[in-house]
Amino acid sequence: MRAFVYYGAEGRDRSVWTHDCDIFMPMPTSTASLVNFDQRNILRIGSQGSYVVSESLTVFGGVNVVFDSYKDGTYLLNGVRSGTPFFAGPSAPDFDEMIYNLNIGASVKLTENVYMTGSYNYSNSSSDADIRDYDRQRIQLGIQTSF
Repeated sequence: MRAFVYYGAEGRDRSVWTHDCDIFMPMPTSTASLVNFDQRNILRIGSQGSYVVSESLTVFGGVNVVFDSYKDGTYLLNGVRSGTPFFAGPSAPDFDEMIYNLNIGASVKLTENVYMTGSYNYSNSSSDADIRDYDRQRIQLGIQTSF
């Protein structure tokens, strides 16, 4: 079992698509806007662990929550990402989002160096920019070997 806490203050340009929520103005041709943020603060808190049930079976799981805060935004106007430069528009409001992640899985030893692994992952994102709100479920199966 291990727990972790990560905090980062990133002072770099990060472009984020927003949507038709009240705090963001839409681009003239759509309900979405592209905003460039100069500051992103992130806090990630979580725990993960594994348990050896038998020589051939291990179960594992984890949970974490991510808090993102975007600040010092500027609307980007008159451009596309395929090479045409964007032009800075008016200031955009700050926004926050929170993401929850939960995963569980198991690994079964098939032979001396071959394992079959399966896992389930659930994510939920809640954001001031509603285009970034989502629920996601993912199931993964795989074969692993080491030599």
